[in-house]
Amino acid sequence: MKTVPVIRFNELPENCLFQRQDFSGLDIATQIIVEETHCAILIKDGKLINTLDEGRYNVFEKNERNTIVEIVYMSKTQKHKAFWGTRSKLNMRDPATKMRISIGFSGSYEVRIKEPRKFFKELIGSGRFYDMDMLEDRLLDRILENVEPVIAEYMDNNKISYTEFDSNRNNISKSLGNKIKDIFEQEYGLELTAFGISNSVLTNETIQEVENQVKIMINGSERNSQNTSSMFCPECGRAYLPGKDRFCSGCGHKFTGSVICPSCNYSNDENNRFCSKCGNQIKF
Repeated sequence: MKTVPVIRFNELPENCLFQRQDFSGLDIATQIIVEETHCAILIKDGKLINTLDEGRYNVFEKNERNTIVEIVYMSKTQKHKAFWGTRSKLNMRDPATKMRISIGFSGSYEVRIKEPRKFFKELIGSGRFYDMDMLEDRLLDRILENVEPVIAEYMDNNKISYTEFDSNRNNISKSLGNKIKDIFEQEYGLELTAFGISNSVLTNETIQEVENQVKIMINGSERNSQNTSSMFCPECGRAYLPGKDRFCSGCGHKFTGSVICPSCNYSNDENNRFCSKCGNQIKF
C-alpha cells in the first residue's frame, strides 16, 4: 500500500506569527495536516485558494498536476511583541503655555492574528519574501501616523502641559492604544493585545522653559487681577492685557483689537490715533 505524502509544519519560532513556504514537485496525493492552534493559507499558481483550519486536507484536486503550490502557515494563538518609537522628536504646542516644544515618544505593542484571510491579503499578499521585519515596519508606520494627532488631542482636551506627561501616561497610552487597535483589526485582521507608551523624551532645558513660562503666566494673572483680565500670546504664551498691550513683551507679536485710552480708559478702535471720547493722543 502506497504511503500518502504529508506536509506537516513544525511549531513556528517564538514571537513569529507566520511562515511562508514554496513546494514544488509534490505528489498528486499529498495532504496537509493543520494543528488546532494554527491555520494555513493554500496558494496555487499565485492565487489564494482556501483558508484551512485544523484538520487534514488534500493539497490537490483532480487534474492539478504541475501546479505551483505555496502555503502560509499561521499561528492563531502566538503573540508577537515589538517596540516602537518616533524616528525624530515631534514639534508640538504645549497646551498649558502655548509654547512650541520638541518631544519624542517610544513604547511597545503586542499582536496576534485574528482574521487570517484578511491578514494575508492586506499584509503578506503576493510578496514572496515578506517576513516579520517587514511586518514590523508596516505596523510602525501606522502607529507613528497616529502618535502626534492622538496625543495632541488628548493633551489639548485636558489642558495638560507636556511637563505633566508622565503622570498622565496610562490614560494617554489607553487613548492611543484604542485608536491603533481599531486600525490593526479593521485594516489587517490583527488583534492588538497590548500597547503602551514607556518613555517620553523632553529635554531638561525645555522643561525649565515651560515651568518658567507657567510662573510668568501666574504672576501676570495675579498682577492684573484687579484690572482687565489677562490673556496669553498665541505665539509664545506670555500673558498680556488686551486693549493695553499692543505687542507681546516676550516675542514682539502684534495683538489686534481695541486700544484703551491712557487718559480716560475709553476703548478705541486699534487704528485710532486719538481717543474718540476725550481727544487724547494714543501713542503706539
